Amino acid sequence: MKAFWRSRELSTVFGASGIDENSATAALGWTLAQSPTFARALLEDLFGEQVDASELRVDMQRHEPGAGGFTDLELRTGSECHAIIEAKVGWVIPTESQFRLYAERIDPKVSRLTKLVSLTAMNRRFVKLPPKLAGVPTTHRSWEDIVRLAAQCRAKTRQAVERLWLEQLGNHLERYMQMQDILSSIVYLVPLGTKEIIEGRGYTWIDVATGDPPQYFHPVGGPTYPRFPKVPQNYIGFRYHGKVQSVHFVEKVDVLVNLNRLNKNWPVGQDPVFLYTLGPAMTPAKKVRSGRNIWPTDSHYCALDTLLSGRYETVADAIAETNRRRRLMRLDESDPLEQQ
Repeated sequence: MKAFWRSRELSTVFGASGIDENSATAALGWTLAQSPTFARALLEDLFGEQVDASELRVDMQRHEPGAGGFTDLELRTGSECHAIIEAKVGWVIPTESQFRLYAERIDPKVSRLTKLVSLTAMNRRFVKLPPKLAGVPTTHRSWEDIVRLAAQCRAKTRQAVERLWLEQLGNHLERYMQMQDILSSIVYLVPLGTKEIIEGRGYTWIDVATGDPPQYFHPVGGPTYPRFPKVPQNYIGFRYHGKVQSVHFVEKVDVLVNLNRLNKNWPVGQDPVFLYTLGPAMTPAKKVRSGRNIWPTDSHYCALDTLLSGRYETVADAIAETNRRRRLMRLDESDPLEQQ
């Protein structure tokens, strides 16, 4: 197999500091170019049949003017196949409009097999993509699927170099999948209302948060408003009746679609949600009211101590202090909601 590798950014592939979307994609592309066993296995998995990968070309961040910007990863083998992989942080699925732009780069007359591939942390059973977009078949894989396939290939191959790269890929993606730092002390502070979740049931969001055990759920984040987190949170805080009521450590996170099957008081849904099972309530040392310019329906991110220590009198003060620390640490380059 003669794999051709091309990337716009090779500063990090398996580097310890490169645990982000680009480095995960780069690590995948590099390993595909170095391991014929893995390349054949992934192409067979994506297309459902054996594919000649002897002339595989792996492109990362390929740009085609007027055709949807940069693609994360493209796999081509002459006239045999052409796949475009769009990798995303967390559980967010690429939009159909984004995929349609990428589909313009794929010509079924040139490649016998074609595919648009969504690659995120989301398990494929929760993903609903149209079978085709702009005439190109679609499919979804999770980072866990990739780790599992790499481990299977590592057990099969006798080539020491392949085993080394496959092991490195598995280790790197394991860290990537655990991207949310479990030691982070940022609280996702959400407002709760007294309105019934399902009319006539007498059951509100406050009842969810104060149950035994306390729980909370929200849609897996996406581009539409309101912008819910894309990855599970470490701490959830609740604000209602004009003040911060409690902060909870997240003890367990599940991804579900229809919450109503679990609890008849919860909504019926068709899209994935994060369901948090929370630890005991931690209450602020002093009353923390909302403060100026804090809308009753908005969620915010605050450092844990700014809500609990009693030093800050309002949520507005807690946000200001959290943002001040972010600036000092050079972490304020983008909207924190976008980072989540």
